[in-house]
Amino acid sequence: MIYFAHTDFYKYALFYLKKKKNKLIKKKILFEMLQDLITLSNRKLIIPTYNYDFPKTKKFDYMNDKSQVGVFSEYFRKKFNKNRTKTPMFSTCTTINDLIFYKKINHFDPFGDDSEYDYLVKNKGKIINFGSDFAPSFIMFIERSFSNGASYRYIKQFKGKTYSKDKFIDCNLNFEVRPLSINIEYDLTKIKRNLFQSKILKNKRTKSGFLYEEIDANKFLNFGLKKLTKNPYFFLKKKTITMLKIQKKSILKKFLIKEFE
Repeated sequence: MIYFAHTDFYKYALFYLKKKKNKLIKKKILFEMLQDLITLSNRKLIIPTYNYDFPKTKKFDYMNDKSQVGVFSEYFRKKFNKNRTKTPMFSTCTTINDLIFYKKINHFDPFGDDSEYDYLVKNKGKIINFGSDFAPSFIMFIERSFSNGASYRYIKQFKGKTYSKDKFIDCNLNFEVRPLSINIEYDLTKIKRNLFQSKILKNKRTKSGFLYEEIDANKFLNFGLKKLTKNPYFFLKKKTITMLKIQKKSILKKFLIKEFE
């Protein structure tokens, strides 16, 4: 089993300081946080180390480009930098040596086949919200897996270079993006409630007592696909769906919405 963890250092730090009644020593707390995650994952851990500069710079250097998704993520990147993927924008880092997600080094689809999320589903993986709010990027993987993709997204290709074997090589990054003219909002409260009621999302605690959320990746995928089959806009807030119906953008696939859930 492998774990994909979204983290929030500051929430963990508040827990740690309250429990230990110590002063804020950032390095010590980061170390303790890492130990908790390694323990609960049995050292089979993936952390997102996303860097969103690629559309501007057209280059991604997995060895030097910092993670832009949190203090712990950057700390983890420095610890396991050799195990970081070469994926522009959506790079991840893992405790597992020689774990390869993409068959082609010059073509990346971070929410498609051979991605980290695809690996989670095929290997009984878990998604962890370790202090972070419920806002799983795994939803984009579910949307990508659904028939022709999400009706409110379209595939966009980003061309540039990624660093591999001591040099930059040409690469393509493909994933589904939202139309800039439409404010797409997910109904995260409803999704989380449904997952909890279905026992796909569970609240757990580390041995030290820190509360976190655990989601079964395969069950989440099956749950999402069934909901999207019934209502292709299931993940969205009602006001977003109403806006999409009014806008009738040409880039959107048309679906008949029979009911809101």
